[in-house]
Amino acid sequence: MQLLYIVVIVAAMVAGDLATAEPVAHDRLRLLMTVAAVSMVMLFAHAAAGITLFRLRQDFARRAVWMDTFARWKALHLGLWAIVSVAILFGFQWAQLVRSNWQLADTFLLDEALILVPLLVPLFFSWAAFYEVDRTLERCLTPAEPLVGPWQGRIRYVLTHARHHLGLLLLPLFLVVAYQDATRWWLPENAADDLAMLGYLPLMALLALSVPLLLRLIWPTESLPAGPLRECLVAVHTRLGVGIRDILVWKTHRMITNAAVAGFVPRLRYVFLSDGLLGQLRREEIASIYAHELGHIRGRHLPLRVAAALLPVAVWIVATNSLTAWFGSPVADAGEAAEIAQAAIASVSAWNATAPLGLLTLMALYAATVMSRYSRLMEHEADLVACQETAARDSFSAAAAEPFADTLVRLTLASGQRLDRRSWLHPSVADRVAFLRRAAEAPADRRHFEVRMRRLARFFVGLLLLTFVVGTVLSNLAARF
Repeated sequence: MQLLYIVVIVAAMVAGDLATAEPVAHDRLRLLMTVAAVSMVMLFAHAAAGITLFRLRQDFARRAVWMDTFARWKALHLGLWAIVSVAILFGFQWAQLVRSNWQLADTFLLDEALILVPLLVPLFFSWAAFYEVDRTLERCLTPAEPLVGPWQGRIRYVLTHARHHLGLLLLPLFLVVAYQDATRWWLPENAADDLAMLGYLPLMALLALSVPLLLRLIWPTESLPAGPLRECLVAVHTRLGVGIRDILVWKTHRMITNAAVAGFVPRLRYVFLSDGLLGQLRREEIASIYAHELGHIRGRHLPLRVAAALLPVAVWIVATNSLTAWFGSPVADAGEAAEIAQAAIASVSAWNATAPLGLLTLMALYAATVMSRYSRLMEHEADLVACQETAARDSFSAAAAEPFADTLVRLTLASGQRLDRRSWLHPSVADRVAFLRRAAEAPADRRHFEVRMRRLARFFVGLLLLTFVVGTVLSNLAARF
């Protein structure tokens, strides 16, 4: 999932929370500007797809060059979409237009859905434009295979991208918003008190535990059929001592070549292998990718990622609550000290009013730097587990690293990606291969890396616990004084 998708969708919810009851002026002009901005994003996508289609049809032999250029255009398109979305939300005040001018603030989920419309519509129509490029590429590479009709195929293509990029974000988000709206509807007097806030804790815990089930609902899957491949994979997770509920085939119509693991507990843990991956790799290569996913379980990466992600949220909550507890109460005494205290109260009120936007900014910067770096290190650690499983019995050498490195390269090229391209949570395949070779050549460096990962795990968990302890102490001190 792209970081920009998360930031923009969460920004939409923040914009909705910050919307005031006062209607905005020039509502028709704002609506017209929103439509124009959305159209600009879609036109850019259609232009990029059209130029790429023309080049592919004129000189298909240079498809690698054209697709590399197309990938850059898609990255520019994503950036343009993010900028336009922020402009619509905070420049054109779309959320306030929906909630105040159209008087939809008290509706159940309707206002949140309409706030997302100008953000999601350009994505759907842009993916529909990108479909033509991928369809043309597939038709030229596999001319003997039958293709579905253009309209049916386009819809399936868009739905697959929507499920992959947005499904796991939107469904939990709407469940949380549904709880918020239901509390406001049925318990209006208690919607903002501590008891209502505590209700979010079991809801968030339930969502975290049910992520594997949500993925099964969002992604079309089926259990991997019995046979030699399943027996091989079962042997892998048995040797690694990792409990798995089931191995699932993720049906993407070969549009996605990837694997994933989800689930904190064995009875709710699934490994997802896309049909594109299963169709491109041999059995032993699939087993090594499977071992990599299990390496995330062996390294406790799922709970560690949650702890690392919660850290800035916890720091922000403690800071906000502490400021409110110490400086947020009215002061009855007269004099200069009272004036200073009242000024502090006004500052705290301004802090609380902009807290959601500040937290979003902090989280975006934190995710783009700290979380990104930590997640990439986790990928390296999971790669080591995959190589050790390939060599058997936790040994590690160049003979173990090279087959897995070759699998990574083959998988990347099969999915049409560049070897030097890295993502938000994953290092580039070139970096991963170089890391494995260094680890094989220098065992001392590999052991140092493993010690470093253990120290980082203790650091994030310890700092998160310390934050909660400090918050509790400050709240108790504020209550006494």
